[in-house]
Parts: sequence; C-alpha cells; structure tokens
Amino acid sequence: TRARAPRARHAPRRTRADRASRVGAWDTAGSLPPSPTSPAASRAPPSVRATPARGMAVPGVLRVALLAALLLPIAHGLILDRRGAALQFAATTLGLQLAPPSPGYDLSNERIFDTKRTSFLPPKPDKFLKGVDSERLKVVCVGEVHTNPLHHRQEFLILKAMREYDRDAPLALGLEMFQRTHQPALDKYMVGGELAALKQDVQWANEWGFDLALYSKIFAYAKANDVQLVGLNCPRSLIQQVTKTGLSKAPPSVQKLLPVSMVLNDEDHRNAFISYITPFADAHGGLPPEAIDRLYDVQLTWEEYMSETAASYIKRHGGRMLVLAGTAHISGRRGIPMRIGRRLNVDPFCIVPQSVEWTPNGLPDIERPLTSDYADWVWYTQKELVKRST
Repeated sequence: TRARAPRARHAPRRTRADRASRVGAWDTAGSLPPSPTSPAASRAPPSVRATPARGMAVPGVLRVALLAALLLPIAHGLILDRRGAALQFAATTLGLQLAPPSPGYDLSNERIFDTKRTSFLPPKPDKFLKGVDSERLKVVCVGEVHTNPLHHRQEFLILKAMREYDRDAPLALGLEMFQRTHQPALDKYMVGGELAALKQDVQWANEWGFDLALYSKIFAYAKANDVQLVGLNCPRSLIQQVTKTGLSKAPPSVQKLLPVSMVLNDEDHRNAFISYITPFADAHGGLPPEAIDRLYDVQLTWEEYMSETAASYIKRHGGRMLVLAGTAHISGRRGIPMRIGRRLNVDPFCIVPQSVEWTPNGLPDIERPLTSDYADWVWYTQKELVKRST
C-alpha cells in the first residue's frame, strides 16, 4: 500500500576467503547484476476483450479474467507511482524486454532522501544506517520493482550494510519471492545447496517468474555471510481461494489457513489501495465494487501473511530481519511494515525506491521529495530502461 507520490517531472560458517570467492566482484564494487533475460517481463498479462461498464453485473468467467489482468501488476509490486506503473504495464503488454543494466545506467544518478532530516544523502547505506536508532533496525523493510536491476543493487548494498552494522546479532532476509512452504528448500540451499537446485525445488519459473539473475548475488551474499533466507509469502492456492470468495465468505477450510488477527478495517490502507488500482480498473472500463473488494482482500491476505511469517521468525530466533517485497507492500508504511510492527511492537525502518528523471546538476528532477508518511528513506534512481524484443 502507498501514499500518493508527488508528481515527478519527468549455513555453516565460512572463512573470509571462502566468502570473498563466492560473492565475487559485485560484493566489493557494488556493480550491477548480470543482464536479465526477464522472461516474465515479456509475458503479456491475460487480456480482456470486452469489458463491462462500471456497475454492471460481471459474468463469472469475465470476472476472473478481469481479476487476473489486474492482479498481475499488484502481485509483483510493480507500482511506484501512476506514471511508473503505466510504463511497466505498457512494457509487459507490448512485449518489451528490459535493456541490459550496463551500459545505459548512470550510477551517479542516485540519491537517498532522508525524510526525517529532509536532506539528500549519498547512496551509502553502510555509512548512514549507523545514525539510525538500533531499535528501528530490528526490522528494515525495502521495496522493489521486481524487474529493476537498480533496485536489486540497492537491496544488495542495504543487506551488506545491515550485516556489517551488527555482526554479532543474527540477521535474516525475509523474501516475498518465496512462500513459507519453501523454507526446507531455502534451508537446504543455505547449508551447501546450489542455486539451480533451489530454483527447481521451489518451481521459481512458475511461482515467481522474474529473472533469478537479478536476485542471485543477494542470495549468494546471504549464504556466504550467514544471513538466513526466509520465505514469507502464502501459497498461490490460498490467493486463488480468496480471489474466488473474498475474505468474508471464505469457507472454514480457507479461514484456518489465514493469518491470526488480521486488520480488515484500516480505511487509510484501503483508500490508498483504491487510489492506485483505479487507473488499471479505468483502463478496462471500470470494475464493480465486488471486484475491487476481492482485489483488496487479496492484498490484505498477502500483507498479513508475510507479516505474520516475518514476526513469527523473529520471535523464535531473535536478531534482525531485512524484508524485501514489492514497493506497493512497503510504501506508505501501512502494508507490511505496520503489520509486522503491530505483531512485534516495533517501528520498522522503511526504504522505498523511486525512479525519476535527473537534472544536469545531478539531482532528481522532481517537484518536491516524498515525505516521512511514505518512507524513512526514499532512494531516487534513474528510470528503468526498456527495449523492444528483437
């Protein structure tokens, strides 16, 4: 969930030598990950040929198609702002592929905006996290657009900074990309398993679909530095059931799988959700209230389930957790951060990326920076590059 953005113009322990050999140059230089093939980015979402006008009754089959078309961008957290969402949606629909991350990206076009200090900082989380209250770093929530290599580079730098911040405390990496039921496969990877085996064990291509190369350096660093990978997400079958019935009419067999103590009456959260789903709904001729309700129930299920998993892990194991999830689940704080905070009585530190144009003097070309209602740090980068498939 998000607050509206101002319009932009626009495992066993290893030796240090082992760790260095496994992580490679990206660890030391912070360079971009390998060029993504992005099979999911070129996969068009389900299309809707005939969309009823707002308020009309929607036949069952068509309703499912509408929900599927709208759930794709939400499920994968592609929404930064309306303009960014439109770009990503168009890229997917028109069969565009992401450009290789290098050349083309200028890493000098990066700034962290500290919303408490109201000042821009260099993109050095290892330096500036030291000034954050230690209690707030018990849980750090970082948003991403799943196809954006710059966002994954940010996550890598933040992970390194978190590991160096407190080497004595356990650190876990909570991941939207994996389900809670994938934990045995993640544990096997942590104690010597290979990434290819992990990919197969969790059916990555079917369950997540985005290029694994975008995440591989993050996972390798975590494995080499005793950062436990934790699957946060719920099974797809549960989402399918909630999409079908909604939460209020879910049968007992579904209710017993839902998180305990879900907050269903947060009007600010709901309004923010509606504000960013509306452009997609309008693009398909509008959706009836029932369909919007189902979409919101799905969003709630994702966020409450991931928050419950993260909080339960921290209660059992202690230490700190870095949570990586789609920006729509982090921005505005009322999604995953607030729901983890409620369960642990903590105030998670939130970092959200924003992709914008840049001025010649090396600053984000924006009317004004986002505020603390949105996140603690807003990490500005240049926009994601896309190119047509050949």
